Amino acid sequence: MLTRQKAAVFSGIASLLLLASCGNDPVSVSRTNADNSSVVGAVAPSARHIDINGPYIYISATGGATGGGPIYRYSNASWIREAGYSGFSDVKNLGVQPNGALWFILQTDNSIYFYSGGSSSRAPGSSVDIDVGGSANSPKVWMIGYDGSIRTWTGSGWSSSMGTAWTIAVEPSGIPWIIDYNKAIKKGNGVSGGWSGPSLGTGYAIDIGTGGVYKAGLDGKIYKYTGNGTTNSWAVKGTITGATDVAVASNGNPWCVTSSGGVYAWNGSSWVRM
Repeated sequence: MLTRQKAAVFSGIASLLLLASCGNDPVSVSRTNADNSSVVGAVAPSARHIDINGPYIYISATGGATGGGPIYRYSNASWIREAGYSGFSDVKNLGVQPNGALWFILQTDNSIYFYSGGSSSRAPGSSVDIDVGGSANSPKVWMIGYDGSIRTWTGSGWSSSMGTAWTIAVEPSGIPWIIDYNKAIKKGNGVSGGWSGPSLGTGYAIDIGTGGVYKAGLDGKIYKYTGNGTTNSWAVKGTITGATDVAVASNGNPWCVTSSGGVYAWNGSSWVRM
């Protein structure tokens, strides 16, 4: 979920600034709300990772002491920091549940935290990537452990290892897809894992939503999967380059993060800066 899983593209997206270019526009806090959330403005801070699930759009930014950064949520055409996770400034990866609860991983020690109801708490284990599918009442949480092991949340801890991978993404049905250490893309056999199917091409990051499967290719372009689950067939989406992470909105359109930290969304005909 690097990558992963993932939200409604708000109306008026085409007017939300800039066609795709890969610069980094600095932003600063413009106001603090009554609930202590901070509004930083309409252009996202320099980002490292993005995840979307239903109406919930999150990024982990850059700028932390060891390479991670703070968490921001996109809401009402602005990027905000909520009080429940504002104390974490070195987050490297995150995954959002269908109900908006958030799992995130710290860069400093690979520890896992869970944010819900306005507060964050430590979860067991250590991880490098995490993603969530399933439903609001039955979320399916998958992660890649610090040792590369593929594990799923049992409700009180993590399952035994089901192989190794580089990154993971989870379908709305709960079925995981992985990219292995050779950058090969594989789809799980079911919600319990297993990776016996053929390689479905290569990629750097992947995400799945109701509108399909998207990847950030090794060439930095965004592609949509056009195969049948057993074939390697992808179609390029627009002309953006330098993409390092991807997430799929509930309307089926992809968002991405570029190597320069820019956050972009596909509006149906072009990439726009968010």
